[in-house]
Amino acid sequence: MKTYRILMLGSSGAGKTVFLASLFKHLMIQGESRFFVEVEDERKRKSLNDIYAKVVAPEGWPPATQYREFSEWTFTCCVKVGISIYPACRFTYLDYAGGRITDVVEGQDVDQLGEEVEKADALLGLLDGQKIDALLNQGDPMLIKILLDKDLPSMLRLMQTSKAPIQFVISKWDLLESKHTLGQIRDRLMQIPEFRKIVESRNTIVRLIPISSVGSNFATQRNGKMLKTPGALPHPTHVEVPLACVFPDGWLTRINQLQAAGSKLKTQPIQGSSSKFIKYGQIGGFILKLTGYILPPDAGEFQVAGFIAQNIVAALTRNAAQKNAQATAKLRQEREATLKAVKSEETALNHAVNCFLVIQDEFVDLFPDSELVVPTQSIDTQVEIPAS
Repeated sequence: MKTYRILMLGSSGAGKTVFLASLFKHLMIQGESRFFVEVEDERKRKSLNDIYAKVVAPEGWPPATQYREFSEWTFTCCVKVGISIYPACRFTYLDYAGGRITDVVEGQDVDQLGEEVEKADALLGLLDGQKIDALLNQGDPMLIKILLDKDLPSMLRLMQTSKAPIQFVISKWDLLESKHTLGQIRDRLMQIPEFRKIVESRNTIVRLIPISSVGSNFATQRNGKMLKTPGALPHPTHVEVPLACVFPDGWLTRINQLQAAGSKLKTQPIQGSSSKFIKYGQIGGFILKLTGYILPPDAGEFQVAGFIAQNIVAALTRNAAQKNAQATAKLRQEREATLKAVKSEETALNHAVNCFLVIQDEFVDLFPDSELVVPTQSIDTQVEIPAS
């Protein structure tokens, strides 16, 4: 099973660890998303539950991550059908003290983050919603200075060395949603020269995703501090979106890179095979890496389960005009159909992909300004499934 490495880049106080605790709480039980996540390490599971308990407690917030800490949090996406549970794929979030990217500390391993950037399948840059709020409202000059002179330059310097998809995630969206649209925030960020250069230089997808680990009305900002509202209950908002975008964005990024290098994408049915496989020429090796499956010897080096590939290619080849309510409704129907068909890890991954695409489509419908860069691609291909 493939594990996708997600490196979180963000300053101290941006909410990286709280986001992970909220993500686990939000997806720990299979519900509307039609899948759930599990943390296999018992200590890590208890740690996330403890962090979330401190988030919802009447007073205080979880303590900041210590500088010496560099943690891996692995979530396994699982699908439950009846009483059976099938793992589909894994995502490892790398969490660390924000000071590692912004501060100079004696004895610091300066190469560790750079090495992690190279290995990452996706980069998640967490932008502190409090500082974004100050930037748009001409608020606390110190917060604005930290954001523009310290947080963003440190984050963007690391991002420019990676070919992986980028997600800029705005934390504490509950502070901003009643004051500004995502389009207004996007326009202001694009006025920052370093930010604009990173976005415009990418030929991989770049997203701007607003999230709230606690939801609206749970806390308010007073005198620069986040104070909890007595009796309010948390309702995490959009915390599942960054995870759901990793798989489809990774696929789109690799296809775009290959086409930019002059590779031609071709499909060719495998004749005489009892399994439903597709041959994908030069992108086959990447698909194998993406799915993480080892196929039978007679399946060939560049073959993957056709029904998984077909669903992703169909979604990626839809043009912008097709991204509408009707298309999203069709994805939901496919999600329900694939849930009923789950009976193995492979079919669980197929279902998980459909779940991810539904989450992504619904989010983009709600926030069309969230797609900062969508690489131009022309996947001129028909996916054919040979008969069993």
